[in-house]
Amino acid sequence: MMPSNAGESRERCTVMKSIPVIDIFAGPGGLSEGFSRYGERDWNSVLSEPLTRAPKRRESSLKFKIALSVEMDEFAHRTLRLRAFVRLLKEEGHEDDYYEALCKGEDALDDLYSKHPSAFKSADSHAWRAELGKVRSEEVDSRIRGALDGAGEWVLIGGPPCQAYSLVGRARNQGKTDYVPEEDHRHFLYREYLRIVATHQPTIFVMENVKGILSSQVDGGFIFRKILEDLGAPGRAIRNAPDRALKYRLVPVVSSATEHEQSDLFAAPRDADFVVRAEEHGIPQARHRVIIVGIRSDHAGTLPLLARRKAVSLGHVLQSPPVHAGVSDESTPWLEVVGRARSAAWLAQLDSEVRSVIHSVLDELHIPRKARGNEYILGREWESNYAPAWYGAEGHLGYLNHSTRSHMSTDLHRYLFAASWAKHHKSSPSLMDFPKLLLPKHKNARATARGDGGFADRFRVQVAGRPSTTVTSHISKDGHYYIHPTADQCRSLTVREAARLQTFPDDYFFSGPRTAQYHQVGNAVPALLAVQIAESVAGLLGR
Repeated sequence: MMPSNAGESRERCTVMKSIPVIDIFAGPGGLSEGFSRYGERDWNSVLSEPLTRAPKRRESSLKFKIALSVEMDEFAHRTLRLRAFVRLLKEEGHEDDYYEALCKGEDALDDLYSKHPSAFKSADSHAWRAELGKVRSEEVDSRIRGALDGAGEWVLIGGPPCQAYSLVGRARNQGKTDYVPEEDHRHFLYREYLRIVATHQPTIFVMENVKGILSSQVDGGFIFRKILEDLGAPGRAIRNAPDRALKYRLVPVVSSATEHEQSDLFAAPRDADFVVRAEEHGIPQARHRVIIVGIRSDHAGTLPLLARRKAVSLGHVLQSPPVHAGVSDESTPWLEVVGRARSAAWLAQLDSEVRSVIHSVLDELHIPRKARGNEYILGREWESNYAPAWYGAEGHLGYLNHSTRSHMSTDLHRYLFAASWAKHHKSSPSLMDFPKLLLPKHKNARATARGDGGFADRFRVQVAGRPSTTVTSHISKDGHYYIHPTADQCRSLTVREAARLQTFPDDYFFSGPRTAQYHQVGNAVPALLAVQIAESVAGLLGR
């Protein structure tokens, strides 16, 4: 049964101040950030030049308000709660209190919360730490009903955890002798998403997951086809659903589908139509994800598709303060450890062009003014060359989460070589390009260097002239796949730099220890992609 006031709410939507959004499996809030900032300004004007027609803009005062975010991870939940709190501070004109607190460190946030108790109470209620699938359905439903507060139109966003669907995760699982896909509950967490759709009947839902879900199989069948079948008819898929006839049109946000095909309830887009390539939409990262938009079948209209845009290189956004790494395996200072490369035997194994680049780097090597960085760095002299209005909020006086890791001394030399090689060749070296004396001392690396398989790109430089490779949660393990393109910094990316590739604004603070911060960033949806999706959804709702 459709909400009784659905028709009335559609009549009111053009004068509503906001439409509530509920974000489940929220991570650190990339989707929420995009939806909450839609309507702040015309973000199309700050993105790269469109290659196709931009989504049609409609006259409407429609905005989105994050009514509830649900996340199980402790540190991601803390990030969500803080961001909800910061949104409220900005509405009240107290954002300077936020920056002043972060100057003192994350521990000072408790005092900040005490200073603004009403805002903290509201943020604490809007960011709920809960593990969907384990917490009682009655409690989930109560939270959702309270957050919606009787709203007729609302949007559900989010996506179930992707470890069971990703290609890397599946390869890892195949190596486990006792792994049974049918018994992995992560394959079926989408049913928690589905149950919420069937029970609360959002006007629109946006579901995101990894591209590997398209080829994932359980019980001999492709799980993506089952997900589409269930999401299209959630009333039939969920036992005791309030409305057995409930249906949704499932629409890609980027595809070759015509408006006629979108309007046909029974038209079935190809699986590949649901794949969004972030680098084609103004994101400085080659990130391919499946995004499904579900439109309740009683809702007319066509979803405006995302415009394709010129590629943005990572060099345009890594304009952050230069910093250097630490040394993890000896007490010798970084500058001295890196400088030893000048007399290292491996240097003689290089061709003259790359050797010349390394000598130039070493001749100019020095300790950066910001040393190893910090969780808060004052100053805005390193603005982004791309979409500065998005990355740098007005009044924001610094950079967050911009402190470096420590690396083994041998890895520092590998990073120096790899970044110098990439500067000359305009691509990242494979292990076969490494001088033999710099190869890791394990058998797999040496076999790979001989061309016998393995991970040839074990050390991957993010090349400045192109979008980065996909930022994944693996960045929390080590920095080998995320080497900074500037050789004289000789390090892996900081959390802030990874967050810039994920298009989080510079005032977005990631809570917890550095490993947890990296993990959050790697699991997120690019926020600047999310705001484009929000604009498409608003175009559908704001008729």
